[in-house]
Amino acid sequence: MRLNELFNEVSSLLRESGYRVERISYPSEHRRRSIDLVAVNVDSGRSLLVKVVSDVEDLSGSDYRELHSCSQVLGTAGLVVAEKEGGEEIDPMVAIEKGGTYAVSVEGLRAVLEGGVYVIKRQSNFYMKVDGERLREERLRRGYSLGDVAARASVSRRSIYLYEQEESLVSLNVALRLMELFGEEIFKPFDVIGEQERGSRDRVFAAISQSSSKTQVARILASMGYSVAATKRIPPDVVAGREEAGTRRRIVIVTERKRDVEFERRVEEAEKIARSLRARVIAYSRRRRELGGVETLSSIEELRELLSEE
Repeated sequence: MRLNELFNEVSSLLRESGYRVERISYPSEHRRRSIDLVAVNVDSGRSLLVKVVSDVEDLSGSDYRELHSCSQVLGTAGLVVAEKEGGEEIDPMVAIEKGGTYAVSVEGLRAVLEGGVYVIKRQSNFYMKVDGERLREERLRRGYSLGDVAARASVSRRSIYLYEQEESLVSLNVALRLMELFGEEIFKPFDVIGEQERGSRDRVFAAISQSSSKTQVARILASMGYSVAATKRIPPDVVAGREEAGTRRRIVIVTERKRDVEFERRVEEAEKIARSLRARVIAYSRRRRELGGVETLSSIEELRELLSEE
């Protein structure tokens, strides 16, 4: 499947599932872009940042980390949708964990949107998730102790306890043994979107040690209680978010670089993200500019004062 066809299939599936979809086109080279689509569910408000590739190995570790950090800071979920992993077709019931986010096939995306997938792949190992309450009910109904099940599954008694508390995933080999004992009904899908939404966002994700404008902006936001990610492969240079009265407050900032011929285009593309996620978009330029309705600041102090007033 050509990449454009894959884009169209992913976009169509998201729209069929009740999502508004915005396509991001900066950077113009697909391989240099860590986010291709922003999707927001019309009814639930659940949002996704999506990267579409032919093969999950086409992306670097930094691509996955940037997608993950942006999604966590902005209170969304990050997903990679691909046909293959290392040239092999991705099983539709498997989500591959990479850099804190997940990669799925198109049919895997359908499963994710309908509730989740049943198998997680982490570093070449496969895992399933037990329905702890059902496992305990089935164990007691059959008169098994924790030790009885542990012996039959070739794991420790504590492992069975953790499965029942849903504090541990089950390796595929153990899952098959438990399935022989109790049936497949003791397993439940892994909600890769929900798990990311519930992840920790109260920290700074970006390494911000340089003395650039981007770094100064990130430090100001961090000092005001925002979790922050400084980016390289999406239109904004800095994204930030924090919880306020049960809602997620989001800011995306574009900073002008030296000899920045694409500044205005990056602002336009950042507006797409901001519109989708109901985020505030701010442009930082050392020259006074008119950029439509976008707030434009020309000094770090202006940004500090603007945020301090809120």
